[in-house]
Amino acid sequence: MVAESNQLRIVASRGVPGNLAEHTRVSLDDSVSGRVFASGKAIPLEARILAVVDAYDAMTSLRPYRDPMPHEAAAEELRRGAGVQFDARCVEAFLGLQGDVLDASARNLAAGDQ
Repeated sequence: MVAESNQLRIVASRGVPGNLAEHTRVSLDDSVSGRVFASGKAIPLEARILAVVDAYDAMTSLRPYRDPMPHEAAAEELRRGAGVQFDARCVEAFLGLQGDVLDASARNLAAGDQ
């Protein structure tokens, strides 16, 4: 119970509305306990999106115990979990957006080098 309330407090402190924080915690706990996101019907869309974004961020961020995973490897990991751990439509939409963002970032870096 203490860990559960700490999870909600941490998520809520990031500006996430309480009901979304609660659904996200439940959704993530379901994933950990072996239940899957694939049905997704009872899980709010916001929580399904947040699960994909959070997983990508965790994989591609520097951690004290490991280097960040490259985008391509993280994207492949999300694809493997699509329809099992993550909502497949959310993974597809996120990876499509990531392509646009990475392309724009590369253009900005190239423009700055000139």
